[in-house]
Amino acid sequence: MRGKVIKNICGILFSTIILFPLSEIEAASDSQADTVKVVISPHNVVAGSAQDFTYTFYIVDTSPTASADKFVIHNPFTDKEITVEEILIDGVSQWIQRIATATHPDSGHCYWYYYSSSGSDSLVILAPTSGVLDSLVVTFSEGIPTTTSSSNHFTSYYDDTNTGPYTKCTEKFSGAWDVEVIPGAAHHFTVVTEHSGAETANSSFSLTVTCYDAEGNVKTDYTGNHSITWTWDATTSPAPRSVSPTKPADGVQAFSSGSVTVSGFKLTNAGETPWIKVDAGGGLEGTSALITVNVGTLDYVRVENGPNGTGNEVTTHSMTTEETYTVYAAGYDDCSNYREDVSVSWSSTGTLAPAVSGSGTSVIFDPTSTGSGTIVADHATATDDATGTITVNPGAAHHFTVVTEHNGVETANNSFGLMVTCYDAEGNVKTDYTGNHSITWTWNASTSPLPRSVSPTKPADGVQTFSSGTVTVSGFKLTNAGESPWIKAEAGSG
Repeated sequence: MRGKVIKNICGILFSTIILFPLSEIEAASDSQADTVKVVISPHNVVAGSAQDFTYTFYIVDTSPTASADKFVIHNPFTDKEITVEEILIDGVSQWIQRIATATHPDSGHCYWYYYSSSGSDSLVILAPTSGVLDSLVVTFSEGIPTTTSSSNHFTSYYDDTNTGPYTKCTEKFSGAWDVEVIPGAAHHFTVVTEHSGAETANSSFSLTVTCYDAEGNVKTDYTGNHSITWTWDATTSPAPRSVSPTKPADGVQAFSSGSVTVSGFKLTNAGETPWIKVDAGGGLEGTSALITVNVGTLDYVRVENGPNGTGNEVTTHSMTTEETYTVYAAGYDDCSNYREDVSVSWSSTGTLAPAVSGSGTSVIFDPTSTGSGTIVADHATATDDATGTITVNPGAAHHFTVVTEHNGVETANNSFGLMVTCYDAEGNVKTDYTGNHSITWTWNASTSPLPRSVSPTKPADGVQTFSSGTVTVSGFKLTNAGESPWIKAEAGSG
């Protein structure tokens, strides 16, 4: 039958036309059909699939002798070869055979072959000479590329009795020979943070979740409301602030063209690299790359006993005059993440001596006397800090002072006492030198002149009881007014 044309079918108009690489298009012989219209089905195929196509050639001439017997279909998927499965001529199935040369078969048969030249792949169908009067329908299969695309034109050409150059076919409707490669089923999500995996502690950020098929194509038709569950391994920031991370509640998110951007995430611990996972159920899920959590801006200073965030906060501290104490100004963000040691102005309170002063990231306190007080770190913008009470005690027992009852002026043959006081090397009274200590007395005092020749006297060596570093011992008597003797108290070991 002639003139069976499909009516009222709408198509999609594509602007790009891929031309079959023939030398020229000219009018054919008198018996060759003037117009052949074509349509391919389906028009939408899934990326990465194996697909069967039906391609129909319609001869729409009014002349009953118009015919065609050779058809060429351009394959836009140049890396995918076509295999013919069935051919119908004027509604009748034909015996088909793949051949290597352009030869027309006998009635009831069709030959086909496939060639690729300079990236222009084509399927060639050979019918019996002038054997197609109404239509030729070919069913063929081929693999579909894994990447989505549109405007894939299966343009075609025809000839009759090998007399022409080929004549280009006409689309039966706009887009009739076009195929679009669409995504496959939803397979997984990608999860990307607002700043590409590098977020700042305690600063809100968003996540973009995108749905992909198994081939890695954006699932653009994954749209509308989908219920999402969020999980992560983010933890609370360090003490003392201990700020918890936050994320949106599980629930419905509205996707558009395969993606959704969701706000309301906040990480707080800069000492970790957490991940965030999204789950839509049914195995459809995705996990972000590990997220770098950068330290926030400087918020407060803490005086610590070690550099570079390795120390502990200085609460109370006891030391001696023989020791030094170095403290550091550690800078932290508002989540207690350590940033760096920062420069501050140093000062002190109380009776610490010498008074602490200067600027820098640290200060060394080298006491010269006993006392107590705090060391203060004053920053220009951040919240300041001060240590707990620092108590300076005397150093090790270093020496005694020995003072007579009347300050070194005594009367011959009158008893007097001695005050012995223990000091450290800095000259501070060793107030914790207490209790019983064995004392040896030596002196260079001599007997008084003749004729009385009275001998001087001193207490026996032995235990003396010290209190707050001091002991007063009686029982001394000097007799020779012609000398200036000394008295030595020795507790052993120097």
